Amino acid sequence: MFDKKEYNKNWRQTHRGYAIKKSQDWRLKNPQKYKDSYSYEKRKLYLIKRLRELKIKYTNMLGAKCSICGYNKCLDALEFHHIEGKKDYNYHKAFTTLSTKKILEDIKNGKVILLCANCHR
Repeated sequence: MFDKKEYNKNWRQTHRGYAIKKSQDWRLKNPQKYKDSYSYEKRKLYLIKRLRELKIKYTNMLGAKCSICGYNKCLDALEFHHIEGKKDYNYHKAFTTLSTKKILEDIKNGKVILLCANCHR
């Protein structure tokens, strides 16, 4: 039986130098297209937008206000707080590295509450 995944893996390993050379040649011939196709600024803007969308989604799931004082005027002032003392990860970093399944699991299990910056610190 033909396994396309295995075939592609083997092809990449045996033709690695060829593929790298081909991509380098293309970059040299098309510097502007390469620069436009992937730029640091575009990636940074995308990540900022994505992090904002995730924070809005998760804060809405937690009530969109501070659990202690009820503050809800500024989204940037709201922070995630682990109820249990031991935390496995930082939520801001988790948005970019962890799957949303793990974060959603913590929210649904009540391991996290939303606090404003004044109450959190």
